[in-house]
Amino acid sequence: MTEFSSGGPVLWQAIAAIFIFAAAYVCILIEKWDRMYTALGGAVLMLILGIVPLQKALTMYANWPILIYLVSLFILSSLFQKTGIISYLVSSIVRKYRMKALTLIISLSLLAALISALLDSLMTVVIIVPF
Repeated sequence: MTEFSSGGPVLWQAIAAIFIFAAAYVCILIEKWDRMYTALGGAVLMLILGIVPLQKALTMYANWPILIYLVSLFILSSLFQKTGIISYLVSSIVRKYRMKALTLIISLSLLAALISALLDSLMTVVIIVPF
């Protein structure tokens, strides 16, 4: 397996990378498999073929602070969903303003604004979107 040559990738690596990208793109479009598995499969294939060296993938290309932030964000949002506080608030708002669409939208927007004031806005989206 050849790593990056001094002038750039070897021709077969570039062609393979374009083919892997196109195959992953088509798989995401037809939605036969989950997007996450498709993206992971493409990344693993790039590592196996030596198109992207493992050391560079782990040190230069992976943005570890963002990945750790996103993992902690999803852990916190799952904890919030397990407590049931947000679902209780949303269901009580929906019960109170059952057939009044404008009032329902305004009250749910105010709830999202309150949660966004207390927590990160991305976490607010993760918590509120399922409802």
